[in-house]
Parts: sequence; structure tokens; C-alpha cells
Amino acid sequence: MRVLARALLWRRSMNRALLLLFLLGACADEGVEDRCEAPAPEGRWQRPLRSELIVALGEPTHAVRDAFVPRGQRVRLEGKFAYGPASTDLEGEEVAAFVAVGGCEFLDLGVAATDSDGRARFDLRVELPVRSAPYAVEMIVLADGSRASGGLYVVPPGPVVVFDIDGTLTTSDLEMVDGIVIHHVGATSEALFELSGSALSRAQWRGVLDVVFDEDATVREGAVDLAWAYADAGVQPVYITGRPYLYDAMTRRWLSDRAFPPGPLFMAQSMAESIPNVGAYKRELLLELQSDGHEIRAAYGNASTDVCAYEEAGIDASRTFIIGPNAGSACRGDATQPLSSFPSHEPLL
Repeated sequence: MRVLARALLWRRSMNRALLLLFLLGACADEGVEDRCEAPAPEGRWQRPLRSELIVALGEPTHAVRDAFVPRGQRVRLEGKFAYGPASTDLEGEEVAAFVAVGGCEFLDLGVAATDSDGRARFDLRVELPVRSAPYAVEMIVLADGSRASGGLYVVPPGPVVVFDIDGTLTTSDLEMVDGIVIHHVGATSEALFELSGSALSRAQWRGVLDVVFDEDATVREGAVDLAWAYADAGVQPVYITGRPYLYDAMTRRWLSDRAFPPGPLFMAQSMAESIPNVGAYKRELLLELQSDGHEIRAAYGNASTDVCAYEEAGIDASRTFIIGPNAGSACRGDATQPLSSFPSHEPLL
């Protein structure tokens, strides 16, 4: 038994090491590792007056939405491009997209212009082979070279396990109003509020400024091991959170730094999906996963919105595990499975 335990521990350690290498985009050249990046084509602002004002608001809050598709299905990749603490949209500007297909080789998806919502979309016209690791996706704003990264998962239909993040994988739930997390940006001016185009009222805007997501949030004991137990058994982890897209890079770093197994990350793509419809947003994602032929082996959450979203997506209460104050609660049907801790929990393998 000790030999078996050591073998399993070694395998998990190797899996985590390989994961970290992949997420860093490392390429080995004569024993020296160097991060591979897609080439950055040069460009210029198409709408210089407005775009330069937007860029001056602050750091990019770009995000690439992960794609999780069966082989042979049409693949549309989407990026969101915005700047500053209010995530002000970059409109009418050129973005290039690339998919890393092996080593430091990139598939060029061409150039697309951002729409009025700051989104650029690309169709993948080449069928990529199925593989266990995601294909890295990079999108680049041509005028300033700012980037966003995401993943493309080409997978056969199969079992998946769903994890909420805040209050489920973390020890505390810092979400507010059904799942939104707003980064602290200090006092806001009327001009910033107007330029942001926020769907929130002024009262809501000011009310959420002090809700801060801590990038160093403590991971719940046993959460990483639980996710790896599923991954090692061939059950693909899927991370679904009510956080808005502007926390994409922060969330990816949090998962990577704590060595969670790779899996698609789905975040709310608009304020409307976070306030007040985070439950509906999660339900629709889960239904989409199932329509693609994936069996949701288990779902983990902590909030009442998780309980209802999982039930409304048709996930049986016997496979729905809730931790925290809502453990064992129900939406309209049967009570969910209460969890007191992850170490004491036996996953559904």
C-alpha cells in the first residue's frame, strides 16, 4: 500500500509540474526554457482620439473566453478588450489572434475589429486533433501590443466535474449581489462613471467599489487534491464563476499558482450575467455542456444560486455537493449533499 501511495503521489506531482510548464508557455531550447509568445503584428489606432483616451484610463482588462468543444464542431473564439478600472470598451480597433499548435508554432487566425462591446471574434477553420492539454490562445491589440490569453479545449464528449470558485475553492465568499466581484478602484468621478458605460446605477456603482477580490485568497483545504482526484480519473474539471471577465487574468493566475488541474474557465461576460442573473448564466453554461454530450459527474458550489443553477440544469441532487452555510439546502427539489470539508469527502469516481 505504501508503494502504491508513493506512486500515486509521484504521478500527481508530475502532473502538477507539467501543468505549470504548460501554463507558463515554456519552450525548451538546448536545456534553456523561454516563454513562447505569438508574434505581435504592428498596427495603428483606427479611432485614435477615442482609443487613446480609453487607453489612458489605465491598464488593459482584456480577456479571452475559453472554448470547450468536441472535435469537428465549429469553433468560434472571442476576446473582450477594455482598459482601466471601469473596464471601458475598446471599439473599432484591430485585434490579431493566434493558437499555439505545438511547441512555439502558432496558427494565425487573422485580424478582426472590436465591436461596440469591445469584442473581437474569430472562426477556427482548421480541425485540430483531440488532446488532453488545452491549446493556448493569444489575442493582441495591434496598435499597442497589449495581449490576452485563454485556452481552446478540443475534447471528445465525456465526464466533467464542475467547480464554483468563490466560497467553494476559496475559504471565503467575497461575492456581492448574486455572484459579482468588483475590484476596488477608489473614489470614482462622474466622468469615469459615464465613460465606463456601466449597467449599474450610480448607487450600485459606489456600493460595490469596496468589495475587493483578494488575489491571495486562501484555497480551501483539500480543494486542489479533490480536483486532481477527478482529473487523474479522467473526469475533466470545469471552473464556472460569477466573477466578471475583467478578473480573467487574476483568476487564471490564482488557479495556476495553486496548481489546480487545467480546465476551461468560464466567467460572466457582462454585468447582466452577474447582476442579478448569475444563476441563469451558470444554468445555461451547464446545459450547453450537456448538449455537447458531456456528462456532469458532480457539481460543487456554496451559494444558493449554485444550488438552483445545478438543479435547473438537471444535475441530480445526489451529485450536487454544497459547502458552507448552504450545505444540504435545496432549491425546489431534493436536498443537496452537504460537505463539511473536502478532505473528508469521497469524490464520485
